[in-house]
Amino acid sequence: MKKLVLIINTLNSMTKTILTLFFLFSLLEVQAQTVISSCSATDSIQELYKEDAALLALKWLYDTKSSDTISIAIPQAEKDTIMKSLMAVYNATSLAARDTVIEIFNIHAWPSPSKSIIADVMDTNTSITYFLNNTYPTGNAILDTLINTYKLTVTSVNIGFMPYTFIAELSFPTMLNSYALVDSISLVPGVSMAEINYPYGDGNTISFFEYLTGSGTFHKLIYSYGWGDCLSGCINRRSWEFNIYPDCSVEYLGSYGSLLDSTLASISKYHNNEIFINVYPNPVSANLSMALNGISNQPLEIRFIDAIGNTVLSDHKTLQNDEILNYSLKSFKSGIYSLNITSQNQILSKIIIKE
Repeated sequence: MKKLVLIINTLNSMTKTILTLFFLFSLLEVQAQTVISSCSATDSIQELYKEDAALLALKWLYDTKSSDTISIAIPQAEKDTIMKSLMAVYNATSLAARDTVIEIFNIHAWPSPSKSIIADVMDTNTSITYFLNNTYPTGNAILDTLINTYKLTVTSVNIGFMPYTFIAELSFPTMLNSYALVDSISLVPGVSMAEINYPYGDGNTISFFEYLTGSGTFHKLIYSYGWGDCLSGCINRRSWEFNIYPDCSVEYLGSYGSLLDSTLASISKYHNNEIFINVYPNPVSANLSMALNGISNQPLEIRFIDAIGNTVLSDHKTLQNDEILNYSLKSFKSGIYSLNITSQNQILSKIIIKE
């Protein structure tokens, strides 16, 4: 009788183990496949993944504690290595999982850090004034070298928290090592602080890993799709893993994570219209003209703010196509002003110099 009870208890324990394993494997799609692929692609295809390669290379440098982290430019060798792996997965068209991550969900690396940084500056010298107004050269050797080498542009300026201070956003056309750039910008006289401009929330991303084995080196790419309140940090996430070998063959290892809803494949893409502003003349002595492109039939709030944060002129307009606005600044005192334009979905700032 004791043996019978022992057998029954053993069977119950095995049943629980089997059920647990079945539940775990239901969350993990295991269907390893290896296919022949290619690490090369046309320039137009590589252009689609150029920023992904740079972002993943930057993370790889810091993960491996590379000495190249002191460089503002991301080394081309690391970007090329990752691009080859990205292209290998892209070209593995016989894998259904490839279509899922490339065609259906169009997964790319999460853009963090972004292609911009934030700098707190004090308008204490001519170089900073020129810098805020995108006038080059500024006269400061460090600043001019950075602007010329990395094509830095001040894309927005807001009044700072202290008198005569401004918060400037600096953008650059290609992905850089923002951490090293922040360190260099901080050395410029008049810059009190600089920091990374991180994007809000969370979303899709790609992760890259390199493994060294006795038989050689191979790489792993993990494509991750996130959904559900991603502004606060995605509630749900599913990932697909691929190994890429030296001969560019790709092994699909499987997917895991939250179960996908079939409706997720119907993804809507929204493109916000950007507003571009042109003001002239600047510096201005009397009358200022303003042209805004990319907006029409939207209510705008227009404000001129002095260096200590006071609104000295405000206006409300609904622009028609190609309409030019004109303002008299004769009564303004000489100095720097922030022109703030607020539309339904964005705020644009421009520094105005009153002579």
